[in-house]
Amino acid sequence: MPTIKVKKLRLVLVSSLIMVMLFKVSSYHRNEGYAQKPVLERIHAEADIIKRGLSTISWKQGLHYDEVDDSMIRYEGMSTCNRSTVLVIPGLLKGTNFVQHQSLDRGGPLGELLQWSDLIAGLYVLGHDVTLEHDTRIVSMRLLEYINRHSSDCDNEYDIIYLDRPAMATFPMEVQKAYRCCFRLLDVYGTQAMYRDPIYKETHLLQGARDAELLELKQYYTFYPQTPDNTFLGFVVTEKKDRNKTKKQDIAVLYGKNMRYLRGKEHYISLLTKYLDVHYTMPQPLSISAEARLYNDGILSSSDYATLLDRAKIVVGLGHPIEGTGAMEALAHGCVFFNPKYIGTDQNIFKNIGKPTHRLITSQIPYLEQYVGPPNVYTINTNNDTEVITNLRKALHQTDFAPFIPYEFTMVGYLDRLAMLIEHQNFCRRDRNTTWPPMTLLISIEADIGQSCSTGCDDKGSLDINCQLVLWDADIVHPSVKGNRTYQACTLQENNRLFSCEGTSSDSRRICPCRRYKKYQVALPD
Repeated sequence: MPTIKVKKLRLVLVSSLIMVMLFKVSSYHRNEGYAQKPVLERIHAEADIIKRGLSTISWKQGLHYDEVDDSMIRYEGMSTCNRSTVLVIPGLLKGTNFVQHQSLDRGGPLGELLQWSDLIAGLYVLGHDVTLEHDTRIVSMRLLEYINRHSSDCDNEYDIIYLDRPAMATFPMEVQKAYRCCFRLLDVYGTQAMYRDPIYKETHLLQGARDAELLELKQYYTFYPQTPDNTFLGFVVTEKKDRNKTKKQDIAVLYGKNMRYLRGKEHYISLLTKYLDVHYTMPQPLSISAEARLYNDGILSSSDYATLLDRAKIVVGLGHPIEGTGAMEALAHGCVFFNPKYIGTDQNIFKNIGKPTHRLITSQIPYLEQYVGPPNVYTINTNNDTEVITNLRKALHQTDFAPFIPYEFTMVGYLDRLAMLIEHQNFCRRDRNTTWPPMTLLISIEADIGQSCSTGCDDKGSLDINCQLVLWDADIVHPSVKGNRTYQACTLQENNRLFSCEGTSSDSRRICPCRRYKKYQVALPD
């Protein structure tokens, strides 16, 4: 099978790496007789699109691996016994119009491509044997053939298979069941426990995410560390060390390139123009007062956009895109990020747009609100003029606009996390000795009424219960406890599929399994 071995850690250009692997994969399939000429022509045609897209990302998002020699020397001695056989299937490239020349030229959407390119580059740097395939028809044929030759589900051709929902949906159920413990599904917003049980889904009128009935929640890899239920994979944001020092000016840049993000934000933007110049990069001009200090730079090249961020003091979130990469890019360029609050019914946005999570969000980028905060991030109610002006003055009067990247989003932090996940996560052979993080790190706490375990663990509560009555029930809020200190009724979880860190109850308190984590590396135990 095609392999890429790391003999010396050096500069990695992601787009070139993609092309090399696509060539190796297509050659491999041709030799095996799977691919005919039209298939190979499509592979190479789409490879050109991938190359353009990932090249754009490498400039815009800062995928620079030129410091690998110095920072990643710890991985140079990686032995073959630690090397995994990995299959990577970015299904978004197959059967959709997700990646188009026109879309790439206009700057997006590139978030999912960024995550895929970082994953592929990370696997390369860590020295794993990687097969990259985007034709799911060919993959299905190969996996089915392998299943027919081997009787054991645990005897798989690959140790790990990275894929997404478009890829998994094309696999026959026989392949999904046989390889399900190998799957790691890239899922931007995450998937919750309520979608794992078919009876619970039917009772609560939930649809979609059929894959959740096969996979464990930890097999879903997310953009940000959104919930302990899923696994945080993330992406890389790198500060260019050789970037010329540019003096910061009283400039704000609106985050987003889609005109629909501006609906209802006209007053907010007009207020900002009273204090500084506001730039935006959209294909059409905004309909705001002619007196406003508002400048449309149009769709910029990646290097020109980076130069604009170097000059700006503030990048202004408009509420969308939710949990995108642009806010992290702003911090890497030394900008303050204005993070809009989500209030009331807006917090349940994922349920409203049909995602397999009912996770409530409190802002456009909840991670920055929870883990970063001032002076790099101000989370504000954009409908409250007083709050906007107060935080605007704080940001403009700052003297330090140094680049800031949380460790878990640096190249080294990303590779540390990816290496640990590959080494310790094993969904094919599970027992108490292989559980990770280990049970010795477990800290049990009792959350407040209405709190999820995600927030309860952050508040570091305690556990002091004495159950006079023990019940069993199948719901995402259990285990839980009701009552006062003199008489308590405890309800245990009846359905293992419904264990959830996100469930909340208006009349009971969650009993939560917590652990300590490293600062700016929340996926790893401390």
